[in-house]
Amino acid sequence: MTTSDSRVIALPHAIPPESAICDASLDHERFESGFDDASAHLASLPRAWASHHASTMLADGRIPDEKEAYERGYRAALYGYLRQPRKK
Repeated sequence: MTTSDSRVIALPHAIPPESAICDASLDHERFESGFDDASAHLASLPRAWASHHASTMLADGRIPDEKEAYERGYRAALYGYLRQPRKK
């Protein structure tokens, strides 16, 4: 799924390839690399810090800008982390 500003909010392989929301120009390996890097970083932080980090990074736009696909994957992981319910 994408938002109005063309940000991916679902992993590319999680949707059928014929779907209208699939981005054919997206480098799937770079996307998954960004997603994995962000997920690993968030997992290494205490829960409160991880939530703060994810929300701050999304609000400020300070996403590592290696390539657009990497940035989109990184952003997707941050967004997914904030949307996922946490156990207390």
